[in-house]
Amino acid sequence: MNDAALDAFVALLRAQADAVRIADAAIGMHHGLSAAEVLLLRAIAHAPQGCARPSALADAVRSSASGVTRALLPLEKRGIIVRSPDPSDGRASLVRLSAAGAALLEDASATTGQVAERLFRRLSLGQSRQLVRLLDEVGRP
Repeated sequence: MNDAALDAFVALLRAQADAVRIADAAIGMHHGLSAAEVLLLRAIAHAPQGCARPSALADAVRSSASGVTRALLPLEKRGIIVRSPDPSDGRASLVRLSAAGAALLEDASATTGQVAERLFRRLSLGQSRQLVRLLDEVGRP
């Protein structure tokens, strides 16, 4: 067994859990969203033409299509996102941010940025960029 790999994996899981807990508290208190919902809304906002199929969003947020579909339901009920039929495939839907959703995401992104600064305050810019590269490498299938 590779103890270094196991130690790194455990540290990654702990850091992720801490980051989500801190982000959920700050974002939830100020915007009524979870960190996962902000990630999903950012994926919609950054999709081509600002809309995407749930399956594409699932790829973007590293989730299952069914998980994304379930996560979109409360966002749709709150008027944060809007679904419409996909003109190229009537069986599929496209998701986009509503005007209110775009404004909420802008505000929540500012809070998320503050959380990120707090979490990474001990790292230099170079270390932060290196961490991004390392995490991308670890996350590659």
